[in-house]
Amino acid sequence: MSEEELLQKIKDESDRKDFIYKGHACRVLRIIPCGHLCGYVGITKASPLYGIDYCELYEDVSIHGGLTYSGKMSDSDKWWFGFDCAHYGDRLPLYSDGTGVYRDMDYVKNEVENLVEQLIKLEENKGGK
Repeated sequence: MSEEELLQKIKDESDRKDFIYKGHACRVLRIIPCGHLCGYVGITKASPLYGIDYCELYEDVSIHGGLTYSGKMSDSDKWWFGFDCAHYGDRLPLYSDGTGVYRDMDYVKNEVENLVEQLIKLEENKGGK
């Protein structure tokens, strides 16, 4: 994909997408200045995973680049787990030498849904929901 095509794709995509999947709050955000996307799943205080650092789940979750975030976001009372698409082999669309693969909104949304599935299993294994 040429730089021009990539920039048009980014322009056509949203910089933020919020949705619900299997009862979990989900979010995709574009990070500036590099332009890559990150995916997040929010869980409630009722979850046995609430407040757990992502490092504790690192080996239990298989997601693009591994988990890289856990914490609260200013507009939510949920605890969020997240990953980013700024790893080796990923194309950073606004800060790039033109190599790597751009992980687009559809890709990240699918990965977020995959993360939800894994977190549900972990919640069940820890005696939650």
